[in-house]
Amino acid sequence: LGGRVITFTNAASTYLECVVDGGSKGINFFDSDETLKEDIENADGQKALYIIENIRPVSYKFKDYTYKITEKDDEGNDVDVEKVQEGSVHQYGVIAQEFEKLLPEGVITHGDGKKALDPLEVLGLLLTTCHEQQKIIKHLQEDVEVLKNK
Repeated sequence: LGGRVITFTNAASTYLECVVDGGSKGINFFDSDETLKEDIENADGQKALYIIENIRPVSYKFKDYTYKITEKDDEGNDVDVEKVQEGSVHQYGVIAQEFEKLLPEGVITHGDGKKALDPLEVLGLLLTTCHEQQKIIKHLQEDVEVLKNK
């Protein structure tokens, strides 16, 4: 890929790491089949609510970064070319180091020390939180009906 992907550096059951433009990047696999799992239990809804209530939502822009690739010049010679990847703007997100303090298994540490969220863990957290909130809403609706009937 024009010298951008150098090597694969780490592998786990749902994760593959490679070096892109000199930095570690992760590729996640979203396997969720029951036959791949053991020790299956209901998730802790109260813990999920605690994590969601205590994580700090942020907006941010990724920093621009410079990388080099090899291209051919007009005479067919290899030439190192410096490129700039402009960082994207995100309105909603979190800081991995802060998230890791609340849910360590929800963060992946790349070989270069940079951190990323584990999408499968985050999805499970959000679904568990929604489920727990729905139970709370249903209970509150029942309480409202009782109070309305008094």
